[in-house]
Amino acid sequence: MAKIHTIFFDWYHTLSNDTFWGQFENTNLELYKEITNKVFNNPDISVKEWMRGSISTDSILKKISKDNKEFNFLKNELIYSAKNTKFANKDIIVLLNKLKQKDIKLVIATDNMDVFMDYTAPSLNLYNYFDNIICSSDINCLKIDLFDNKPKFFEDYLSKNNINYKDCLFIDDQEKFTDF
Repeated sequence: MAKIHTIFFDWYHTLSNDTFWGQFENTNLELYKEITNKVFNNPDISVKEWMRGSISTDSILKKISKDNKEFNFLKNELIYSAKNTKFANKDIIVLLNKLKQKDIKLVIATDNMDVFMDYTAPSLNLYNYFDNIICSSDINCLKIDLFDNKPKFFEDYLSKNNINYKDCLFIDDQEKFTDF
């Protein structure tokens, strides 16, 4: 077996279980369901296009807000939740530090929105733990998007760093990403 050079970690349901507007899950479940339903179950909103960076957070919030007051409330609460995201387990940081000592590159590979890079990554100081972050909204594709039968999502990073797939480990909660 080849030596592992790089470990790619998914974010949601792998490193963190927190959700956008998640602060309302325990304090106002009805409001949480209303907001997330408006965003994630709305036929007029393509969450995948938001994650691909084709649609901005402001565009999404304008579509679901009835006025400026609601827009500002939703945006402020989204930013709050993005900034206050936590790792799923306190032992994750210990594990990351141990892996870094073994000279393994650690990379977050996430299908996520612009708010992740704008607020979550800086507030958690993710670059202190990870060598890089590949976020779908920055590279305009999702992990499931293929090019020449390979995941387009990883191609740029692997090519720029002269890394082969066989030298990588990908940790994700989705089984569908295990075939490359």
